[in-house]
Amino acid sequence: MGRWSERESDEERLPEGIQRVGYDADTQRYIYQDEEGGQWEGAEGARYGRLERVNGTSHPLSAAEVAAQNHSLRDSNREAWRYLLPFALLFIFLLLLLFRFINSAPSITCPSQSEPYTIRSGDTCWAIAKDHGLDVPGLLRLNPGTDCAGLRVGGLLCVPMK
Repeated sequence: MGRWSERESDEERLPEGIQRVGYDADTQRYIYQDEEGGQWEGAEGARYGRLERVNGTSHPLSAAEVAAQNHSLRDSNREAWRYLLPFALLFIFLLLLLFRFINSAPSITCPSQSEPYTIRSGDTCWAIAKDHGLDVPGLLRLNPGTDCAGLRVGGLLCVPMK
């Protein structure tokens, strides 16, 4: 135990008859209670110091005050979204850019006497080769590295010119 640990207790530091009963994490204030049941709050972020009475001093708000308070809350909420909007738009733009590069077919350079063919839904290597007067090994010689099981719609293959 430290040399001055007895002076760190609430009994030593708080006024007589007042004890600490809680902590409000939202406002970062300690809550104290006196012998009569009155509640007090400490300064923000301070464990000890000046205390302010909480209950007994408030009065009910009128309808106009409630409406004004609600209006100011709505305005501050709109302002918070206004600060967030540019970052959200930038994030969406970057996602769209990423998807464009991921889903784009690589550009191909076809040898002479051949042209690019865009793969459509339902196309197979066999059907493409047959339509262009080739066999499958001939199609694969024109397109090295092509995986016939993984043809993607919109992809490009080189086929002989008609």
